[in-house]
Amino acid sequence: MQEEQINIIDNLIEAISILNKTEEYLDSLVDKLSECDLKKSDYEHLIEGTPIEEVNLKELYLKMQENFNIRRIIKNNLVLRDNYRNLTARLNNATNREFLIQSMKNAQSKIGIKYHNRILTEEELKKIKEMKKGRGRPKKVKEGV
Repeated sequence: MQEEQINIIDNLIEAISILNKTEEYLDSLVDKLSECDLKKSDYEHLIEGTPIEEVNLKELYLKMQENFNIRRIIKNNLVLRDNYRNLTARLNNATNREFLIQSMKNAQSKIGIKYHNRILTEEELKKIKEMKKGRGRPKKVKEGV
């Protein structure tokens, strides 16, 4: 039986390249999260300081949702990064490599846990979601009402 031959150096170069790209990405996550948080703050200040009739609410909602979704992906990847960094020393021992993969899968499976509101009640959420779709801008809100 003839065993398959591999080019050890080419395999190591490919593995190192992948690890280097992964490390660069993992190192950038904190900056990316900070950028999302700054954008979130900008949106909050826009809401705080701008009358509602001057805001395209649908556009604002979509932009905020996009930012929140990107932020969630980054936060999930930070969980994987922390787990990865705790386990990378195990790569030196071939018998531990399978454990590393299983541990990463375990960490990933915990990521999809549904968020539970801390303060907003179901009644408040229902009221927010019940807004009827209308055409045009919302009616001007009377101050002091």
